[in-house]
Amino acid sequence: MVRSNSFLKVRAEAPALFSVLVSKGKVEIKGTGEWKPLPSGAKVFAGEVINVGDNALVSLVNSAGKSLEIKKSGTYQANDLPKLATGGGTLTKRFAGYVAAELTRSNDAANAKDTYKKNMTTTGGVERANDEVIQPVDRTLELAKIKQYQADEASASTPETFENLVALMPRPTDILSDDIHFSWQPKQGVDSFLLTIRDEKHDVLLSKTTARSHALVSAKALGLEPSKCYFWSVTCMPDESPKTDEYSLCMITNSRKTTILDTVRMIEAEAGKSSVLGKLMIARYFEEESLFSSAFDVYREALALEPESDDVFVAFRRFRARLGLPE
Repeated sequence: MVRSNSFLKVRAEAPALFSVLVSKGKVEIKGTGEWKPLPSGAKVFAGEVINVGDNALVSLVNSAGKSLEIKKSGTYQANDLPKLATGGGTLTKRFAGYVAAELTRSNDAANAKDTYKKNMTTTGGVERANDEVIQPVDRTLELAKIKQYQADEASASTPETFENLVALMPRPTDILSDDIHFSWQPKQGVDSFLLTIRDEKHDVLLSKTTARSHALVSAKALGLEPSKCYFWSVTCMPDESPKTDEYSLCMITNSRKTTILDTVRMIEAEAGKSSVLGKLMIARYFEEESLFSSAFDVYREALALEPESDDVFVAFRRFRARLGLPE
């Protein structure tokens, strides 16, 4: 007992060097005692040693917003890590805090304090209980959906079908990029679907029939204008029934687009363009800007980067829950 108290005292007196945002696979930490798992939400103190196993990953961020993602297996001295951290700035610090809060909070009354609950009032999202429990089938199905979702992927495989036709986009979303991905859960027994896009006067701008459960549309080719909103829906063919509700797309102004893209580049410079941590930060930023469709895409990019990460999966599932999207 004396040894344990001594260890806790030494650890408490040592400065915290990093916070753990994402931990995947076998990642362990050791102070003066035995090796222990290093989960997301934990802190790394001076004098400790981190061991990263094969195919494992740990994403760290310090109080200045500098981040470090370790993928290479091996043993690392905590005291050597600060000089390896890159970036650093208000953006990384800000969104790293959002990501940390998302990955470490529990499903209790504290959830009501989540600043992003405001999204639920406009979309009807409901926080699901016990979403930290990740079943292997969940990840397998989600990765299958990601592959199926890629609109430019040529595939002859039969898509998974569902009892009901459901759109897989937030009901309202601002649009950032020229390429707009539309996707839906295909209804059982239906071979083709009709995607319709209308303007504010309900004039039809696009009427496209497809056998797939997704479509890629160019906003520029369709003539979608900045500062205007448009509406889309999907119908089962050939009877044009059932039909999804209409979902809105609002094109952002060019000036706002420039500002957002500049911010994205800054986050990428600070956190790493191809890092899972950078992806989670950008997804969170897009969500804050009501760019829900773009956030959806980036969360899926993060999951595709680290398909075995429970942290990424939970973050993506909670995002969908906030927006009322189906599992």
